[in-house]
Amino acid sequence: MADQIVTETVGAKQVHTPGPWAIERNGRDGDEIMIVSETAKDEEGDRIPVADLFRGGYDYSDIGFSLEANARLIAAAPEAVDALKALDAVFDFDTDEDATDALAAQLGIADKTALVAAMWAVRTVLAKAEGRSNG
Repeated sequence: MADQIVTETVGAKQVHTPGPWAIERNGRDGDEIMIVSETAKDEEGDRIPVADLFRGGYDYSDIGFSLEANARLIAAAPEAVDALKALDAVFDFDTDEDATDALAAQLGIADKTALVAAMWAVRTVLAKAEGRSNG
């Protein structure tokens, strides 16, 4: 289950394990990294595992990747999604052109095209995280 967000179907909606998530190192040589929920616990009070990443004897540094960097990225996912949702909630760019113009002016952005592109990127990432896209 490496590099996967654990989901459970609740009604018609998939719900991810509650964040924030943290990193735990396991294995004899630290060759396993677990992502765990800091808030969700099992019956014994242990933190719920979200993902396991295994080095499997492979030296990621040979190709310029870091298993630890991947773990940090995965662990940050719930908080990143929450931040993107907050940003999306305060900026209704596709239906309110005046609000888009006002925000662009407030941020000192002369061409609002970049701002709108960034907000579409936010919505694309949210759709991916929520399973509403194939990306």
